[in-house]
Amino acid sequence: MPARRHRHHCNTFRKSVSRILTERRWKCSTSKVSVDMPICGKKTIVTAEKDGADKVKITLESNCEHIRELSQNLKSIKTEDAYLSFGENPVYSSAMSSNLTPTCLVPCGIMNAVWVETGLISRSLTQNETTRELKLKFV
Repeated sequence: MPARRHRHHCNTFRKSVSRILTERRWKCSTSKVSVDMPICGKKTIVTAEKDGADKVKITLESNCEHIRELSQNLKSIKTEDAYLSFGENPVYSSAMSSNLTPTCLVPCGIMNAVWVETGLISRSLTQNETTRELKLKFV
């Protein structure tokens, strides 16, 4: 795809998502994700909470020093940044600067909580027994 057309497509997508996010009526709620990493023995509780129409507050509770550092660097994310790719996403750039390993699932847990809070993932899916747990299994 030519660069000009790709740029137009990205801008159109961003405008559409921004419009969807600002048109929704937000309820006061929080989304919690538990990330258990048995390989390293670390556990993290991710809490995402809407902070007005344009921001999601992020709280991390963990027994991992790198996640505690990430928690200091990442207090919130703009709702419009929730759909950005790895290279542009503030969650992943903060994870990189906090020396997380590439195998750490906490940034993915943060993004899932943020997506639920912004309505990009239906909250009802988090209540369903078959879709409320994400699995990574070695086979």
